[in-house]
Amino acid sequence: MQLTGYIVRETEKAVAFVLQGEHTGEVKPMWVPLKKIDEREELDSYSPSIQIAGEGVRRLGIPVCLDIDNSFLKRIGVA
Repeated sequence: MQLTGYIVRETEKAVAFVLQGEHTGEVKPMWVPLKKIDEREELDSYSPSIQIAGEGVRRLGIPVCLDIDNSFLKRIGVA
């Protein structure tokens, strides 16, 4: 399933992803393991400032379109 939104943090094994339209106010990102991402395309659009819940700094979101494994999304209740 393809989801459009913003990557606000990235580790060696996962990305913190915020769905497009859900980036106002304080948000809790969805952590997606890199091995569950089939395809990742960075988009050439606006990078909003996003406040992650529990953090004292705002982060710029990288606009992306992610193709994420459907079984993973179903397991976490997104699909």
